[in-house]
Amino acid sequence: MRKSVLAGAAVLMALTACAPSDSDTAAGSPTDKATNNACGSNAKIVSMPKAASFPYYDAANVGAEKAAKELGGSFSEVAPATIDAAAQAALIDTQARKPDVCALMISANDRDALNPAVKRARAAGKTVITWDSDISEGTQLYISQASNEAIGTELVQSLAEQIGHKGKIAFLVGSPTQANQNIWLDVMKKELAKPENKDITVVKTVYGEGQDQKATQEIQSLLQQYPDIAGMIAPDAANMPVAARILKAKKLGGKVALTGLALPSQMKNYVKDGTLKSFALWDVEKLGYLSYYAAHGLATGKIKGEPGEKFTAGEAGEFTITDDHQVELGPLLFFTKDNVDNYSY
Repeated sequence: MRKSVLAGAAVLMALTACAPSDSDTAAGSPTDKATNNACGSNAKIVSMPKAASFPYYDAANVGAEKAAKELGGSFSEVAPATIDAAAQAALIDTQARKPDVCALMISANDRDALNPAVKRARAAGKTVITWDSDISEGTQLYISQASNEAIGTELVQSLAEQIGHKGKIAFLVGSPTQANQNIWLDVMKKELAKPENKDITVVKTVYGEGQDQKATQEIQSLLQQYPDIAGMIAPDAANMPVAARILKAKKLGGKVALTGLALPSQMKNYVKDGTLKSFALWDVEKLGYLSYYAAHGLATGKIKGEPGEKFTAGEAGEFTITDDHQVELGPLLFFTKDNVDNYSY
């Protein structure tokens, strides 16, 4: 297991006439109407990330596949081509109609828009957990990367130190509807409100929408509009490498500070050549591993998902379910030129 180097880190097109009302199938509700008979130890579990063919989710799949092998279950991924809540909701409905599917692991594209589809899946007898990005109603457990407080606070602290606690900064975010990133933004704004950061001003929030071309256009526009910008925080693994690439091309490395969340494989060259000093994430493979263990445990009755309940997720160790039905992976990890080669994902 890897060690931490710093402790701290898309609405349905139509509803079917037989769909249950939202109030009937809230998480933990005794009114769940169906039982899934497909959930033996060889349970089929489907991961449903925000979008297909993204390195972050590919890395999580490695961990989930390892967990499936250990538990004797099966694993597959189904995802929309782009970050699209309606497309993701439609896929949830499709998977919920399959009798051999036992459980769904969803990284949500929208906090509220997926709720009806998730509740229908629950009513169809499917176990449903969220991981990486939560929804507001219907999930049985949410597997979070690290505490929201740690992620938002430590990213601000890292950038603030680099710019001497003064200057203009911007946030580089995925989309306005991504629940996890909106929570981190709230925490970051809270941290920036502290007296020691009174001379830091947030001038803009840029949305890349998970698309390289859009992110490139938005970040280039930001730099043109604010040529004196001091730094950028990208709590989005799609925006970070785009921002680093642009800073390097414009020879702004070391002049405009950059930190945020990204995969080591995407960023290692940029920390090595000095384009940025550090960036952060968590053990993505371990996140997929833990999420599969939690989904499998719920689906097979090994765990109930009750607050205070403890369970062991293989080599990842023991975890405790919080009062708000969450399981936290662990501390945030920061990567620099000195340790980035220790991580293969």
